[in-house]
Amino acid sequence: MRTSQEVMDAILEFAMQNDYIRIVGMEGSRVNRNIPQDSFQDFDVTYFVTDPRHLTEDDG
Repeated sequence: MRTSQEVMDAILEFAMQNDYIRIVGMEGSRVNRNIPQDSFQDFDVTYFVTDPRHLTEDDG
């Protein structure tokens, strides 16, 4: 199982390797300071892209 830091690194690495990704956003309980952290929090990530087809053409 990956650590939270390893997951965050993978998310950012993916974005840095793809020129069509312009902004990475994160929402949800993981970034809400009023919610205590626990092991059930997921990563709610949004990639803002120049052309969404790059991320939707291939399920791989």
